Amino acid sequence: MSSAVASASIDGQRAHLEPAAAVDPAVLAELDWSRALHPAMAGWVVRPSVPSLGTVLVRDRRDDAVVGLLDAVEMSGYPGVVNVSIYADGERGHAGTMLEAYGLLVTQLFDGGVRLVHHEVLELNRPIQRILRGIGVAPTARLVEHAYVAGRFWDVLVFAFGPADWDRVRSTVAPRSPVSPPPSVEGGS
Repeated sequence: MSSAVASASIDGQRAHLEPAAAVDPAVLAELDWSRALHPAMAGWVVRPSVPSLGTVLVRDRRDDAVVGLLDAVEMSGYPGVVNVSIYADGERGHAGTMLEAYGLLVTQLFDGGVRLVHHEVLELNRPIQRILRGIGVAPTARLVEHAYVAGRFWDVLVFAFGPADWDRVRSTVAPRSPVSPPPSVEGGS
């Protein structure tokens, strides 16, 4: 995975992505705690003291509000495959900003040589399923009764796509979120 994601801030029209290493750990802990309160959300139970290369905090550039977190972690044993976890704080709104941030991060991942972006989504997480399907990403596999959450076993849906698929998806996302313009990148790799 490209180190450009970790060492540089990325600005879109509305979204500002900050490398987690540059963020106050208490802010990350607060977001992780909020995420843990929702049974449909995956994520760190205990975040490593050194964030992964692809962990970014998302702020809305219009008001500097923290709106979510994106974690991109290379899957062990699968070179070039990155699992992306999305957490948008629903109480803070800013869904369009998070969609733009997701687009900026995924574009950076593919530009950095990632060959496949992978999501594992609990069957009960209807909002993220609607978003992924809405931008044209269909599930590629179903792990039957794979996760025990909220008192029962749930299926896990796997969504995965490569750079060619992303070019098509990005054109679908662009009318709703300004992902097409090249982002400005601060810092270096």
